[in-house]
Amino acid sequence: MMRSTNRNTNLVIFCFFTFLFPAVCLGADTDQTNEIAQLKAKINEQDSLIRQLVERVVHLENTVPASSAPAAPSALNRVSLESEELGALPAGIVQKEPEKLPLKISGYIDMGYIDQSGKGTVSTSALHINSRADTLASVGLDGDSSYLVNEVNLNIKAGLSPKAEAVSNVSFLPRKLTFTATGGTALTDAVGVNLAYLAYRPFEEGNFWTDTLLGDLNVSIGKFDSPWGIEYRYNFSPDRVNISRSMMSIYWTGYPVGVKVRGKLLKEMLQRFQNSEFTYNFAVVNGEPWIASLVDMDRATSKRRTLVGRLSYGLDIFDGFFESGFSFANGARINQGDEGTNQYSLGADVRFERGPWTTRAEIDYSDLDAARNGSSQAIRFQHWYVESFYEISKPGLLPSWVPVVSLTPYYRYDRRYLTTLFSAVFPAVSVTNVGRNTLGLRYILRSGTMLKLEYELVSEKGTKVNDDIFLASFVQEF
Repeated sequence: MMRSTNRNTNLVIFCFFTFLFPAVCLGADTDQTNEIAQLKAKINEQDSLIRQLVERVVHLENTVPASSAPAAPSALNRVSLESEELGALPAGIVQKEPEKLPLKISGYIDMGYIDQSGKGTVSTSALHINSRADTLASVGLDGDSSYLVNEVNLNIKAGLSPKAEAVSNVSFLPRKLTFTATGGTALTDAVGVNLAYLAYRPFEEGNFWTDTLLGDLNVSIGKFDSPWGIEYRYNFSPDRVNISRSMMSIYWTGYPVGVKVRGKLLKEMLQRFQNSEFTYNFAVVNGEPWIASLVDMDRATSKRRTLVGRLSYGLDIFDGFFESGFSFANGARINQGDEGTNQYSLGADVRFERGPWTTRAEIDYSDLDAARNGSSQAIRFQHWYVESFYEISKPGLLPSWVPVVSLTPYYRYDRRYLTTLFSAVFPAVSVTNVGRNTLGLRYILRSGTMLKLEYELVSEKGTKVNDDIFLASFVQEF
């Protein structure tokens, strides 16, 4: 009887509190009920909106003629032939607005200083003073010291279509040149067009047959990089660790005019073996790629053309990457009107990179015929160089405010043999044998800002001569 009385009492108390405080006793069930009601209301609202959209689409389909096609884009709005073809597609295909193709503008300023210890006893056309391969002769220095704005360089690259782009590079030289192709003197500041070409990739990557037979074929038409050797890759000052080019660069790192094809054969297959690659690079040009300060590279003076090419193979080995290449050239001698004047050249190069350490070497031999009309003598020349450098990154112990990214010490030895033979106009034999030790240091303060120092110790025919050169260069990219 007592237990029944207690049970009834508890039931009365629970009902009393439920009546006074329903949110406390039944709050959980009430919250769930409210949430379910809100979700049902949202679903009904979405169903109503969907019905309205369906009715709108049906109305548009009934009012627009089925035969109407989108208008072709106007000539002013066409980006490429591909966008023009889109205008002829049948109705019902969703049109996508053509993407804007990129336009990239970049460049750098190179400010230099030159101090020559001697009086030019060595041929001044053999000693370079900046990354452009300007020589002491081309800027009119002979035993002098001078500040020099090496160049203001502007690079413009424009995408024409997903497969084509236009590339140009111009150097502004705020000085008068005293040595030109015609032996005259420039009366105003010089402007040098280094690159001006159209690059086209006819095939998409990923096709087995085109990748195997042609590689990632790239066709260039215009004025482009030299196909010879590897030094042309570092023509521009920000890309070069030291300041001056090698003595062989006079003949092989210019920018010839013509047609070039480049690609990697058996790309997918060779990558499976030590990430290796086989590259071809062939060009038919006006003449061998001499630097512009010596000859006029932009026009031909005979009906014959010159074939220049390089084959190379590279692979991952010894925890680094090794590449070797073979170059050749044959054809009309540059800047000679005699159709019988010919030149053939052979060259080899090697490169090994392992982490911060890089070593490169090249050698070449050329044989230039004498002109039958007596306008030039026969020349035999041979060059070789070996260079090495090691990039030291900023130590972690230095505080973040110290302006240093890396320091790179550099060394190169190069030698130039040149023999001038008999001809009707030059009845003499002369031999040039110049050697050079080059010590350098590159200091990168921050990305795009660097200071480079270089000292060249020059010898001729194995004898040290008083022709050492000190060079400094400050480069700022933009």
